[in-house]
Parts: sequence; C-alpha cells; structure tokens
Amino acid sequence: MNTYNVTSTERRVFTLTRNDSFVGRLVYDKWFSFQSTIELPGYAPFTVDAKGFDWSNVTVNQNAEVVADFKLTWNGQFVIKTRLDTIADQFLVKQKGVVNNKFVLLTNDGVELLVVEPTYTGTQSTVDYRLSASDAFDEVANRDLLGLVVIHCANYYVAMMAMSTATLLMV
Repeated sequence: MNTYNVTSTERRVFTLTRNDSFVGRLVYDKWFSFQSTIELPGYAPFTVDAKGFDWSNVTVNQNAEVVADFKLTWNGQFVIKTRLDTIADQFLVKQKGVVNNKFVLLTNDGVELLVVEPTYTGTQSTVDYRLSASDAFDEVANRDLLGLVVIHCANYYVAMMAMSTATLLMV
C-alpha cells in the first residue's frame, strides 16, 4: 500500500506528493470556486469546469477535449468517468463513515483503490489529505490525474456541506 499526501496552501492550492516527491497540483481560480486547473509534470494543463444550475456536473478538459467528468448523485456519491488513452473507465467516490469524513475511490466493480482522509487545520482553515492507495490503484492508467480529481470531489463535498451548514444556521 502506498501513501500520498496533499497539502493545502492559501485554501486554493493543493499539492500532491508521494514519498516527498512532487506528483501534481490542483489550483482553484479563487477561494470557494469550483473552477480549477490540474497541473501534472509532462502534460498540458487540465481545466476543471463546473456546469449546470447546481454545479453538480464537472468536466476535466485538456486542449479543449473532455478527458473526464464527474457528477454528484442524489445520494452524495460522485460518479467519475474517464476517457484517457482511448480507454473509458468509471469510478465511484463515496463517503466512508459519517463521523470521520473519509472518502473512498472504488472501481465500477467495487474494488477499493484509494482511501482519502482529510485533516483540518483550524488555525489556517485549510484541509490537507492523506491518501492510502491499494496496489490496484498503482495499476490504473493516469492515476495521478485521477487522484487529483478525487481531491476535487472531496473539496466539492466539504464545500457543499459547509454551504448547507451555513444555510441551516441562518434559518
């Protein structure tokens, strides 16, 4: 099992590392935005755009071509579809447990690939993540991009829960 770490700076830049080596970066255009860019060494940047009335449909584009998309379903799970290297894959991100707020990435067949554990730093109001990857995750094509897409899903979920809580507090 391999471990990846994601550190957040300025609440909008998330840097993915493995064994203290840079893997990639997720950069949001501004704080509390769903628009972002994914940077991976050796690749042109990927742009992430939310679409729809409720921003529940998100596309990942490279050179104006959709390479992945994900959607938040009614039960709080994300369905990720990738179209990389002419291979179409589908994955599921769902919350693992209610109290600990972990997320899990599963294949379409239910094989666990990645467990994402957020760590909240109260003084800076940022979220860092620890990703525990199964051996099967290391065999996934473009796993680095997929890992950052999963972080985007986790951030999306945290932002939606924060907005829901704020709305409830105002009522």
